[in-house]
Amino acid sequence: MDDEEIAFAVIGIRTLNPLGTCILDCYLDGIEAYFAFRNGEGGLFGRELSVGYVLDDELFSNQVRALEVISADNVFGVFNATLIANGWGDLNDNGIPTFAWNIHATESANRTNIFGHIATLCATCTQRAVPYTVKLAGATKVASLGYGVSENSKVCTRSVFRFD
Repeated sequence: MDDEEIAFAVIGIRTLNPLGTCILDCYLDGIEAYFAFRNGEGGLFGRELSVGYVLDDELFSNQVRALEVISADNVFGVFNATLIANGWGDLNDNGIPTFAWNIHATESANRTNIFGHIATLCATCTQRAVPYTVKLAGATKVASLGYGVSENSKVCTRSVFRFD
């Protein structure tokens, strides 16, 4: 970061993505599109926003990539879209603003430098929106799917029980 530029790192999952979906590259496309828009309006306080570098956390290396960012000490903040957020604590503890795809309630809770795209949801609370929608639709049967993460599976199970 200097008087002309505010640089960010982008960390996310590309390699070994068990979901098979576009995460890192699609997240990066959105960031770059937003930066192009903002820079077209004069940047942020006259500084250009830029992506300094992109790091694939390869599913299991989010903490390794976070430590690389910390040791390089050449970006203002990080954008992070990962499936295993084990580097968020290090980024937070080092005061690095981290703008995240917030699907990790436990890893983002009570951390002052983690900023999710949505508010952190209570991982142990019943999510009422799904059962309410089912009730409004007049359905009598419901199914709930998770993707192998025990925290999410528990939320899905509670939603089904709440429907009953």
